[in-house]
Amino acid sequence: MKRYNDYEVMTFNYLKNYNQFKIAIKNLETDKEIIIEQLTSFSVAISKYSTEAGGGYNELSQTESSVDRRIKLEGGLAKIEFNLKILKGKIEKIDRSLAALNPDSKNIIEKRFFDTYDWWQIARLTNYSERWCQRINSKAVKELSKMIFGSYQAELEFNFVSAVYN
Repeated sequence: MKRYNDYEVMTFNYLKNYNQFKIAIKNLETDKEIIIEQLTSFSVAISKYSTEAGGGYNELSQTESSVDRRIKLEGGLAKIEFNLKILKGKIEKIDRSLAALNPDSKNIIEKRFFDTYDWWQIARLTNYSERWCQRINSKAVKELSKMIFGSYQAELEFNFVSAVYN
């Protein structure tokens, strides 16, 4: 497949990694549940201060260590939520864009990228030649990149066209 711009390459990679994105979302949601469970069952010990000089190897008291751990858990939760938002956004863009494709293109994209069929298998299922399936795939990836990246893709094409004619 010929790819002429970064948006088409990114679209190709999104499609290629679609199944991994879905698995990553499930794993992140599991991690999120675990951290939320840890935060809800989290308790901080009460500090006991005395006038005696003490020392030890820990820089932080037990209370300070507990609070530090809670802060790290909350930071980890924020990162997980951020990554979930990004991955879910990518999946939603791909799904919406796929829904707008014609049925043949959608079928070929799904078989090639999501079900990891070989070209000969797709050709057999669609009653097209392998080469024709590859052409449909190439055109569909271009269409998807325009739908997924919208104005960014259009701006790139406009700049290319105006550079050619100027």
